[in-house]
Amino acid sequence: MLSGCKMESRQSSESSRQGNKKKSLYNLGAIAAGAAAGIGLLAWGLSALASSAGEEKKKMMKAPGKDEIIEREEFERDPKGYFKDLRNK
Repeated sequence: MLSGCKMESRQSSESSRQGNKKKSLYNLGAIAAGAAAGIGLLAWGLSALASSAGEEKKKMMKAPGKDEIIEREEFERDPKGYFKDLRNK
């Protein structure tokens, strides 16, 4: 009777170990997938930061006397010339 109990105990502990191995493999896979996603997001963020670092956003404004948008710098460079050209069109 005792030998039967020991045998069942061994079988259940072996199946328990196999179940734990499967769980640990799934956990390891989840950690690896999470790490890969994190590295991908980090790389994407760094590339976006690097690509926009050299760009300077130009200020825009509504063109006086027109229904369009122009660069403020161009207008401020020669406002008198802008209005002169506007009248001549």
